[in-house]
Amino acid sequence: MTYTLTSLVIAFTINTACLAKSDDSFSHKRVHRQDTTTIAYLRAQVEDGLCHWKAGEYSQAEQYFRKAATHKYSWGQYNLALCYFHGKGISKDLVKAANLMRLASIQGNSEAQGALGSMYFYGMGVEKNYTEALTWYQLAAKAGNITAHTYLGYLYEAGLGVPKNYQIAYDWYQKAADEGCGDAMQCLGNLYEQGNGVEKNTNEALKWYRAAAEQSIPEASYRAFRIYYYDRLDTVNSYTYLTRAAAQNHVAALYELAEAYYLGLLGCTIDKQKALQYYQKAANSGSNLASMALKVRTFPESE
Repeated sequence: MTYTLTSLVIAFTINTACLAKSDDSFSHKRVHRQDTTTIAYLRAQVEDGLCHWKAGEYSQAEQYFRKAATHKYSWGQYNLALCYFHGKGISKDLVKAANLMRLASIQGNSEAQGALGSMYFYGMGVEKNYTEALTWYQLAAKAGNITAHTYLGYLYEAGLGVPKNYQIAYDWYQKAADEGCGDAMQCLGNLYEQGNGVEKNTNEALKWYRAAAEQSIPEASYRAFRIYYYDRLDTVNSYTYLTRAAAQNHVAALYELAEAYYLGLLGCTIDKQKALQYYQKAANSGSNLASMALKVRTFPESE
């Protein structure tokens, strides 16, 4: 596998939309049979915490989340876990974050289940364990967690914690893509480009890469560039998608754009000063090719 889920890498956030729909789905049933008054009180604590969080008042937010978490309210546990995870309002502690995510997950909180799956996937606060990640992602996916759908596809595609199965990976990616997940769209594009689990189809690959690019997935923009440039010989679209990826600091795209300006490719007028800027950006982001270019190529003297 030659790509990563760049936009999904541990990006847990406070999610008011999930809070708004959560109580009807599980809180009234599973928070230790608390009466409506108590549920309303705990929900209010979390909502007050969200207001403070949005205002950047993290210490106050943490206090409200903790009140709700102390009474075993899953959204209090989930949001307090985020405070520990990000180190906002309290010292960062990934172990405590994972423990709180587990408590919320056991109560059926699908956001927490997806987050806990990711903590096992990356080994954050817990020992890396793809089988555990699979378990929690499956639970989250049953509740419609889109991120979990995508990660399940990735686990099956890579054969992590489960036998490799491109067809199952495709099905999970398709579910997530249908819900608008850009990473899943990129993954579908990759399956079509490589012919894994589906018949190889560059047109379908490009369709999904373009769709993912519209969701601001830099790798998808870069892959669309490569198809347009190497397969379609379309310099206009090649330049469009390359510059889009470079604008999102995609390392390979920064290097390719530097090459385009240095050599006059993709319809670019030779501009070695601009090429120098992109080589430097790429090198600073870890591109060995860009670092080499800076050593062996000549550039105009700085004014």
